[in-house]
Amino acid sequence: MFKLMQLARFALALLVTTRTIASSVQSQRRSNDTTQCLNTRASDGLAKRATPALSFDASQWIWTPELSGGNAPVGSRGLRKTFVPPQGKTPAFLTIAYAVDNTAILYVNGQEISTQDGWQIADTSCINLADCGCAVIIAVNATNVSNAPNPAGLLVTGIVTYTDGSTSPIVSDTTWRTSEGGLPSGFQDLSFDDSTWAPAVTEGGNGVAPWGTVALAGSDPISFDTAQWIWTNEASIGLYPPGARAFRYTSTLPGGQSSGSATIIIDTDNEYSLYVNGVFVGTGTDFTTAQKYTVENVQGPQVVFAVYAENTATVPNPAGLLAAIQLNSQDGYCADCISTSSIVTSVAWKAFPGAVPSGFEQPGFDDSSWPAAVAEGANGVAPWGTIAVPTSVTTGGSPLPGAPA
Repeated sequence: MFKLMQLARFALALLVTTRTIASSVQSQRRSNDTTQCLNTRASDGLAKRATPALSFDASQWIWTPELSGGNAPVGSRGLRKTFVPPQGKTPAFLTIAYAVDNTAILYVNGQEISTQDGWQIADTSCINLADCGCAVIIAVNATNVSNAPNPAGLLVTGIVTYTDGSTSPIVSDTTWRTSEGGLPSGFQDLSFDDSTWAPAVTEGGNGVAPWGTVALAGSDPISFDTAQWIWTNEASIGLYPPGARAFRYTSTLPGGQSSGSATIIIDTDNEYSLYVNGVFVGTGTDFTTAQKYTVENVQGPQVVFAVYAENTATVPNPAGLLAAIQLNSQDGYCADCISTSSIVTSVAWKAFPGAVPSGFEQPGFDDSSWPAAVAEGANGVAPWGTIAVPTSVTTGGSPLPGAPA
């Protein structure tokens, strides 16, 4: 009996030791993989590399051969790019940005990454390629929205970063393939055969009419340049009822990313309290001066920006909300893999035309029945004039009376 007990104790100790070693090896492998992603080997050891800097300088606006006189048929089209890394190179991550006229959904290796509406500012997405295999498949569902043929285009820039720190560029050009006449089912899948698709047609580089120069979120400084003053749909010749109103915008982080940080610049005529994912951020009470906030540890994948905005006058008068947000998110595997989204006040925001609903600032609140905000004009429009971008970060403060605590 004694020998059996000793044997059992020995077996248990051996099992625990084996599990500990296996766990240690697994953790070390993960640590080594992360080091591969984060660093490039130099002669004097491991050196941290900078996040790849994107540029549209070598990119071309592209569309399908259906273009005629600069106009394209209304509807959705598929555009695909297959990128095969050089022999001996192992991809770590892809950094990519795109602009579109009018809307698009981006897929990488079959995974939905992001959506883009418009071309004024291009969001930047970073995708972990650690398990991607040999090729990188970029697919875009691009939609030309109108009632009649009109200009349409897609502008793309990307950088594939390898585990040794070297990079390869990807740009939109005639090497992309395009679908004509519609969007085939499953076009974004890795197994989809696009060999019969026509090459893309180029329309000119960044800066060409009718799109002008496209800004890059994260590369260009945050500003009010593309933001619109907005309010509810209650106006009568620009005059709004006095009282508080609620505004919301929900942003979805790129696929595979679940947390990040936000930089927000905001101004309201007359007063506001700002919330991110239900948490109070700050208050402003002077519409002649905007405020700037930074919010860390923003949890996704959906991030809700909510504003309690109050028109403090006792009679109908002008009211407006102006804001720009830069939302950064990071891949959990690689600290170099950073995505940046640009959000500005526009008709894409929701605005409730009445007494502020309880809990409106919370992520789980249902705003599906809310009407869209009404745009009143860009920064510089009367009666507000040009609002300067604040240079210093505002901290502290408390919610307005009546705003969520």
